[in-house]
Amino acid sequence: MKQLFPIALGGLAVTIAQPVLAQEDRAPRTPSEAFSGTRIEALLGYDHVGASSTKDIDSTAAYKPSSDGVVFGGGIGYDFALTRRVTLGGEAELTGSSAKSTIDATDTFNLTRLRAGRDWYIGTRIGYAVSPSTLLYAKAGYTNARFNLTGANSTQVLTDRRDLDGYRLGAGVEQKITGLTFTKLEYRYSHYSNATSNYDGYTPDASTFGLNSNRHQIVASVGVRF
Repeated sequence: MKQLFPIALGGLAVTIAQPVLAQEDRAPRTPSEAFSGTRIEALLGYDHVGASSTKDIDSTAAYKPSSDGVVFGGGIGYDFALTRRVTLGGEAELTGSSAKSTIDATDTFNLTRLRAGRDWYIGTRIGYAVSPSTLLYAKAGYTNARFNLTGANSTQVLTDRRDLDGYRLGAGVEQKITGLTFTKLEYRYSHYSNATSNYDGYTPDASTFGLNSNRHQIVASVGVRF
């Protein structure tokens, strides 16, 4: 019996140690590994849409419908450790916005309202792990935004919609909260291609507008990494 006790005690120690060792095997060995894997997140922030519109037959009928609003949505991404401190990954995002701008209609048909719609983005990011809990990163990619347009005069109100391609550049910081959860603070700039809007139901030459738009956003995110 006395000989069996040390054997049983040793077996118990091995049993307890196995999960601990397994957990250590899964623990990040470098700062960049702490930011590796699949992540999902929800985001909320400030959205500023800047645009300019000019009627094709009247250069004086210019409208600059800049507006502020709230951007909201979610994203998914995957990162891997490129070096001891550098990460590389891809991400996708879908957001909406409350940003809109309106001017009063006059006797002359003109663009009177611009409202930002859904915006989806796909791109890459590269990060630098300052520590196992803090990552600085930069990002770039493709974005496609929807803009809902209203043109009007004193008697008519017509609507149009344009989905515009563009590019996005951004930078931010990711901070671990726990082993799985994190928060981010990010700035990004998006620029969209020029578009032509022609309202059906009105004299074509008098209802054609060129649209040029961009946006600045500051967003905060909370997410989980797997």
